[in-house]
Amino acid sequence: MAASSEATFSNCSFVGPTSFGVTRAIAGVEASRIAVLNSVFASFNVLDGQGGALHAELTGSVVINNTLFLSNMAGLGGAVSLRETPSEIVNSEFASNGVSRLPGASGERKRFAGALYLASRTESMQVILRGCTFTGNTADGDGGAVAAFLAGLSYLHVEDCMFADNVNRAYGREAACMEAVTDMLIWVQSKAAAHCTWQLTAL
Repeated sequence: MAASSEATFSNCSFVGPTSFGVTRAIAGVEASRIAVLNSVFASFNVLDGQGGALHAELTGSVVINNTLFLSNMAGLGGAVSLRETPSEIVNSEFASNGVSRLPGASGERKRFAGALYLASRTESMQVILRGCTFTGNTADGDGGAVAAFLAGLSYLHVEDCMFADNVNRAYGREAACMEAVTDMLIWVQSKAAAHCTWQLTAL
């Protein structure tokens, strides 16, 4: 998507190609707004890139509602990658997504965020996850389901979400934990400024 554009995807089904290549369903840089409603994204793979199904960067806002992300792969954020993009993800499911490495790539750098990758170096990225389910997602670095790297006043709120059977291969457990939150890595550059809140659904 081009700069300043706006798009809504409703009742869509996106299925990745059977060939092994660099592809994703939606990519937006400096777009005004992206909305994804009642849709399915399955089997996309961007190899060493970000956001197997959807990647948004410097976008005004992203809204995802009642959408399934299934078996997508990427270098960061197996299903979705959001950078400097305020977002709300509601009543959606992330299942069996994972992070991958470019075939033949060298180095031991771990891949983060089996399902959802969030990153902000500014003070304006606020993300809400509400009523979502993360199951069976895999990362070889931290964040079997979610990894959030936040700076300044950026904010992550997790409410009524369920995390189950996500895998962090690096440490043999579901994910690095911050306080009571499993399956998730939250890194805050300045703990005095940035903040995260969560209210998780018990299994």
